[in-house]
Order: sequence, then structure tokens, then C-alpha cells
Amino acid sequence: MATMDGNGAAAAAVYFIELYGYVLQTGDLTEWNAMSFPQCQFCSSTAQYVRSVYAAGGSFIGGDITAEVVTVHELDGFIGGYPVDLQITQAATEERDAAGGRTSAMDQKSNLMQLATVYFKGSWTIAAASVFESGS
Repeated sequence: MATMDGNGAAAAAVYFIELYGYVLQTGDLTEWNAMSFPQCQFCSSTAQYVRSVYAAGGSFIGGDITAEVVTVHELDGFIGGYPVDLQITQAATEERDAAGGRTSAMDQKSNLMQLATVYFKGSWTIAAASVFESGS
């Protein structure tokens, strides 16, 4: 993540999406928010959802994500960064209420995602995220 090129963008994209499980399991949004561009809808909606669950006394189990870089696209002059395609796998996840009861569950799933990475104010940020296809 120390370089302002496609390799740095790829490392930042993998690091960011792999934070997702940590954010779910701990409710700690410090690093997530630091890497989220203010207009990133995926970033802000994830943060809002996690805050609301924890504020109500809830929690999550599971949700770890592993990511593999599929493609680092050329520098996009419009966004000023590198779109990075990732094959991600998210482990099974359960949301729990304040009493510890399961309120929702999701089986393991795989998706192809694209994260728009931008080097902004001295560090990598995520400007947007899109899911391209759902798998198993």
C-alpha cells in the first residue's frame, strides 16, 4: 500500500475488503472509516449498519472475507485512481440480538467485486464498490 501505483491500489483494495469481517466481529470502524472516501455508498452503508446493530446491543459471528486480485485496471483519469477487481469469499455470518439470539444468517458466498481506489491526502481510500456477479 506504500506505492501510488496499481500494486499499491491492489494491496489497499484487498486490505480494505478483508477489514469487513473484523468490522462485523468487533464493531470497530476506525480503520474502515479512515479508508472510506466520504461519498462511498458501500462504505457508509456498511458503517451505518454495523453501528446500528452494535448500538442496539447486537453483534455478529463470522463474516471473514478473503480476497484475491483478479484485475488491476489502468489509472482511471475520471476518478483519479485504479479500479481493482477482486474475487471475494465471505464466510458464513450470523447477526445476533442483544440477548444473543440469531436474527439473521447468511451462508458462505463468493462474489466478483470492483473497488475504486483513489490515493487521497496521502493514503489509499475506497471511492466506490460494485458487485459484478454472485456465486455460491
